[in-house]
Amino acid sequence: MSKPSHLERNPRRRLVAKLERSTALRYSLAPICIAAAVLLHLSSIGPFLHPTGLFVVGIVAAAWFGGAGPGFLAALLATLVLPQFVPRLYPLIADFFDLPRFLTFAVTGLAVGWGTAFRRRAEAALRQSEGELREARSELETKVTERTAELRFSEERYARALDASNDGLWEWNPTSDALFISPRARQLFGVPDGAEIRTRADLKAHGGFHPEDRPHIDKAFRECLATGYGGIDIEYRVINPAGELSWVRSRGKVFSGSKGQPTLLTGSLTNITERKRAQAALSLSEERYARAMEAAEEGHWEWNIATDEMFLSTRMKEILGFPPDARFASRTDFFARQPIHPDDRQHVNDAREAALSGTAPR
Repeated sequence: MSKPSHLERNPRRRLVAKLERSTALRYSLAPICIAAAVLLHLSSIGPFLHPTGLFVVGIVAAAWFGGAGPGFLAALLATLVLPQFVPRLYPLIADFFDLPRFLTFAVTGLAVGWGTAFRRRAEAALRQSEGELREARSELETKVTERTAELRFSEERYARALDASNDGLWEWNPTSDALFISPRARQLFGVPDGAEIRTRADLKAHGGFHPEDRPHIDKAFRECLATGYGGIDIEYRVINPAGELSWVRSRGKVFSGSKGQPTLLTGSLTNITERKRAQAALSLSEERYARAMEAAEEGHWEWNIATDEMFLSTRMKEILGFPPDARFASRTDFFARQPIHPDDRQHVNDAREAALSGTAPR
């Protein structure tokens, strides 16, 4: 069931609305109000009220509800009817029309009518403004609701992306030292359970940063703040409360205020332990291969077909009679300088071409 409007709940406003829609109804108020004044004068309360006051009340009522026109008409009727009950004060027009009293009544009716009209227009303008304000507020609330829903969806999407990537999120205000870290970042930073992290100072106190990497981290942040732009991209070690060591990569972007000073740093934290282990294993494998080749006193060479670059190990240079610091610009340069016996050159060239064409025996 719909809620009744303010107009429906106010009988006076309903009456005024009907009067505004009908000119005949408004002007009919003039004789009705004057007739009501006559009846009140003739009633039992008439002796206690002066008829002039009753007619003035009738004029005011007609002007109040009908406007200046009905108020003026009521003033004219009152001037004509009132002499039937009280003598004329100043009969200026052939002892028929009391002009001074009419002027008093007319000024009263017009003043009340115009004042009422101005008030109604002001009320209508106010109601219109209130309606526009309610409509604007409703539109604003709708937009805020939609924007909030979009923002929440965006945040949820970003949170899901972070969960999928297994990355952490951090945000730091260098002015207030306020710091936010996501639950995943808290794990990657090696923060113990129950430790309260509200500032970067708290993180430095409770985070598991490797002692040898702390100066490197502080230096990166200092340089970032000193420039006021760019960002941070550093790798360092973290020791969690269980004593396990891991590698993380911290990447962030600097956001500056209107005066160019850094106001916010925000970024992500990625676990790169497996990549570091793979690099270490590869480096170790290369070192082992180098040591094995050295122990076997064998040389090693490598040719990059794409770039035409030649690499020779120190032992290979020694076997071929090149100095340890020898460099080769290309394969052609190496073959031109390679000390091969003239009788074996064709054989070596044939074997090389067969290897490149894939026809060499396996």
